[in-house]
Amino acid sequence: MRTEIRKIQQKVGITAIYVTHDQSEAMSISDKIIIMSKGKVEQIGSPREIYYHPASKFVADFIGEANFLKAKVLSEEGEKAMISVAGKEFQVNNFAGAHTGEEATLVIRPEGAILAEQGILEGLVTLSTFMGSYQYYQIMVGDMELQITDYNPVNRRIYEVGEKAYLDFDPKGVYIL
Repeated sequence: MRTEIRKIQQKVGITAIYVTHDQSEAMSISDKIIIMSKGKVEQIGSPREIYYHPASKFVADFIGEANFLKAKVLSEEGEKAMISVAGKEFQVNNFAGAHTGEEATLVIRPEGAILAEQGILEGLVTLSTFMGSYQYYQIMVGDMELQITDYNPVNRRIYEVGEKAYLDFDPKGVYIL
């Protein structure tokens, strides 16, 4: 039904207001989304902007799955910051304007990282589940449990519970909230 609504909307060129708590539905039929919490607007933007650049932890958690990592800001320069997570240092986007010395929260989507023999953050696999088109993992990095959705696991190493693995991701896809 949502596909048909979207087709009609685009064909006729009409503006429609659709109220829903179903995030997937909202993203699939919208050009612009308004996220509200307790009567307050949290963020306005395209589905892509809201998903990849949430303005707050609430928005990141509300739209899709999200991993939150505790970090310390080592230095900042414009929209970039050097941070430390679980003893590893790397540069990330700093759209939130965090300052040197501050504790920060990073967000990374489960599909934004893979498990590998080498990578940025070392962890321990606590769950490994084959889901057909993807392998679902939970991995402990320090005291943080992260969810990883590794799509198309064909011909890739599958990590088992208890194995050490590294989280590998593009630091440009990780950002401070």
